[in-house]
Order: sequence, then C-alpha cells, then structure tokens
Amino acid sequence: MRLKSKFQCQYCKALAVVHGASELQIVRYVKSMLHLPLEIYSRDNGGNSIQINGLMNILNNSSDFNKPKNFLKKYSNIESKKGMPVNFKVFPIMDTDDCADDEIREDYIDGTLFDGHWMKPYLKSIYNSPSLEDVMLGCELIERKPSDKEKTSTYKELFPITNCNNTNYEEIEELYNRFKGCNKTNFELFIEYCLEWARGNKIK
Repeated sequence: MRLKSKFQCQYCKALAVVHGASELQIVRYVKSMLHLPLEIYSRDNGGNSIQINGLMNILNNSSDFNKPKNFLKKYSNIESKKGMPVNFKVFPIMDTDDCADDEIREDYIDGTLFDGHWMKPYLKSIYNSPSLEDVMLGCELIERKPSDKEKTSTYKELFPITNCNNTNYEEIEELYNRFKGCNKTNFELFIEYCLEWARGNKIK
C-alpha cells in the first residue's frame, strides 16, 4: 500500500482578492491557521482599497489576470490542464457600501459582473454589506466600529498570525459559524472552502 507523503505537492486551490487591510488580515489569519498555500491579491498590501467598481478594470487590464497564460505564470503553484486552472477558485472579498450603482452591486453579488471574462467559472463573489465593520458587529466579534486609526490594531488582535505548527480547525470553524449566522455577508463560503481544502490535505 502506498502511503501519502506529507511532502507531496500541495497546489494552491484559491486566490483571495481583498478589499483592504482588514480583509487581508482575516484572510492571512485563515491561511496561517489552516496552513494553506493560499494566494492573496491586494493593492499596496491593503493600504489602498480595491472596490467593486474597479474590480473588472483589474481583471481586464492587469497583466496578471487578463489571460490564462499570464495568470498561471504569475501563480505557478496552481494546478492546470490544457492551459487552464483546475481545482481552483477566486474569491473577491468586497464591501458593498462604496458601490453607489445598485445594478453593478447586484451584478457583483450574483456574479454576472464577470460575464465574458475567462475567469468567470472560477469566481465566487464574497460581500460584506454595507461594510466589514457592520458584519463584525452583526457577528458580535466587536462591540463598536473601530476608528480608522484603530482598525489595524483591532484586526491584528482579533485575527493574529501565528507560527503554530498545528492546524487549528476549531478557531476557523468558530469564525465560519459566526459569519454563517450573519445575514450581512456570505464570507462563510470562503471559510467553508478553506476548511474543506485543509481537511483534504490531512494525512490519512
């Protein structure tokens, strides 16, 4: 019987495109707790936000996203077949409050915003409505909205990045349940995908 090696290639199965520094911290926390080779795309390490209105401009015009060939060259740890990614998802994680156009906002949420782009089959929109802070309140993860100056320290305290060798399913499952119980977001879908990915990586 062949034993599954813990040193076998672990492909990247997801890319998160994050709105800003707060979303970046949460995604990095999930990545570290589950020990996943998850890729993250942000603007200036979260210093400048990516908004729903500008998302298609990035996908259409960035050399990293405009063609499958360029994308797979940039993210070489993604499994591919016949020049296309396989076993892979892209999760844009966006606030809805900075999108004044109701139609664009709804198109983002239901995915029709990506019609015609080669990445359409891989994309799953994650929304926080109207903002991540409203979701955090709804999940009872914070008692009040932090000021802009407090955001960095607040999210780093709530979602610390550790170097623990053990995969921590319990904390991520708790976060999943918190998000699932809030009707202002579908963030739990990203968490669920990451949990399933991590469980699939377990040595049998």
